[in-house]
Amino acid sequence: MTKTISAVSTWINGAAVTATKLFLKCIDDDLDVQAVYYYELRTSGDVKVADGNLTMSGSDYTSRTGNTYTWNWAAGELGLTLT
Repeated sequence: MTKTISAVSTWINGAAVTATKLFLKCIDDDLDVQAVYYYELRTSGDVKVADGNLTMSGSDYTSRTGNTYTWNWAAGELGLTLT
């Protein structure tokens, strides 16, 4: 699933590109203490410009109350603003 973000600039192969989308997918959840999410930053044309994994644990994990919480947490971890 993707959400729109405030534009962020990055470099790919020496060229400046702008990411405007955040893709997020849960790839592992032990249903006890942590969940791992795969993310991608994408251009408006859905070209991947960055990716990686985020691990939610501790009070972040035990406090999550649904998708909105998870999206806001991931955006915060990446220094992004959802729009």
